[in-house]
Amino acid sequence: MRTVCSLSVILGLTATLAVSNSTQLSAYHVIAHYVDIGDQGQPELLAADSAGNLFVVSTIVKPWGRRQIRVSKTDPAGNVLASFEFGGSGLFRPDTVSGAAVDAQGNLVIVGYTYSADFPLVHPLFSATAQMAFVTKIDSQLRHILFSTVLGGSSTSFFNGTAYTSATALALDASGNIYVAGSTDTTDYPVTTNAFQTQPPQGDFLGTAIHPRRARSRADVEFQRDRISA
Repeated sequence: MRTVCSLSVILGLTATLAVSNSTQLSAYHVIAHYVDIGDQGQPELLAADSAGNLFVVSTIVKPWGRRQIRVSKTDPAGNVLASFEFGGSGLFRPDTVSGAAVDAQGNLVIVGYTYSADFPLVHPLFSATAQMAFVTKIDSQLRHILFSTVLGGSSTSFFNGTAYTSATALALDASGNIYVAGSTDTTDYPVTTNAFQTQPPQGDFLGTAIHPRRARSRADVEFQRDRISA
């Protein structure tokens, strides 16, 4: 069963003049439309760029039962411009998205967590092991992944079980730095020497900053992390 999601956009003065050519300066213009996300899709997140284009982030189920993450980009009038799918092969514990934002260049950054050992990685900071958080940046035209990494520690938790790390919040700044917040129960999540707290409490909050190195040709990154007890 294919799924469509409805979107409503309330446009302010500048966008109103551009879209509807309204002569009423105080008027607002509402655009409502459907986006076909297909394949038992479930819309999860919404982000917008500076031009008013929208990115709809959804989870879908492929015909053979595999779940994937799908991104659809629409223009301000609701026309679909592009779509992109990615994810691992986990069947019983699908990849989960929890945050999305658009940088100054129009690239889309998505965070979440994955149980898939084959989650797509591009210039990663770590390799996938247990359940880990992920950070993925997709180019503005939804053609390919610019950068994708997992975040986490070893497979040993405080209770000697399978560890997990999840990303639940995301923010970007004007310089392209990516800030991720979430939680982890790993005992060896990487901590920088100047972190506020360097020893893990029992159950904790994590904050991670990823800084792009503009001087290098490839999408290399530096890694920084602060751990703050809950």
